[in-house]
Amino acid sequence: MFVALTVAAKISHPGKQGSTIASVLLGFNLVLILDVPLGRVIAGSYD
Repeated sequence: MFVALTVAAKISHPGKQGSTIASVLLGFNLVLILDVPLGRVIAGSYD
């Protein structure tokens, strides 16, 4: 995760680093929130 934040800060436009890092963190959080229920549904289909 730290690598993703560093790369996001390096490739963003000057003055937009904070917004870019916030977008990366939002993406990580959304994946964590949505992936757990989806994983339970998939795992439940194999029971």
